[in-house]
Amino acid sequence: MIKLSKRLATIASFCAPKDKVVDVGCDHGLLSIYLYAKVKEILATDINPYSLEMAQKNFAKYDTPIKTVLCDGINFSSIIEYDTLVIAGMGASTIIHILEDKEKLQTINKIIISSHNHQELVRSYLNKIGFYLQEETVIYDKHYYTIMVFLRGKKRHSKKLNKYGLIKDENLTYYEYLLQKDKDIFYKNPSKELEEEINFYQKIIEKIAEQK
Repeated sequence: MIKLSKRLATIASFCAPKDKVVDVGCDHGLLSIYLYAKVKEILATDINPYSLEMAQKNFAKYDTPIKTVLCDGINFSSIIEYDTLVIAGMGASTIIHILEDKEKLQTINKIIISSHNHQELVRSYLNKIGFYLQEETVIYDKHYYTIMVFLRGKKRHSKKLNKYGLIKDENLTYYEYLLQKDKDIFYKNPSKELEEEINFYQKIIEKIAEQK
């Protein structure tokens, strides 16, 4: 069995045996190889020919005959055969660009996303196009990563949920990190928005500490 990083292993944990998964931007294909034995079907895509070639070599190495498509995101005809997307290792603007073609999402019921930045934009956009945040976890794997699971549905997000995500006691260290980061920025360039964020994280940290 191939060994995944903590980030990829966490992403894989949200994929179910019944899922038909598209690994969007598969890079070298390690996640796809792992999912090959776990899910009903797996397809690997990438916009970079070199990355897809490396993935194909890894698929051959691990004897996993995984289908591949060279394309921009989900811009291929057989997308209608799948119901789950995994999009990881990209920034928010790239992720949103991939999901802008709503016709390609008609059969998609679950989207698992790990965005390098601006998670608030991703949450807001996914909710706008008919998905809601069902689960979210933060892991530390040399850096902090937020992994979000969206399901198709009409549950509306609050502005607070879009901005801060799902608040969990287990993320205390992450909130402390964000608080210090905001304070450092505020010291150099104060703003009302940063002040509100600082107050929010301080209250969350205090509330979690009180419960211990």
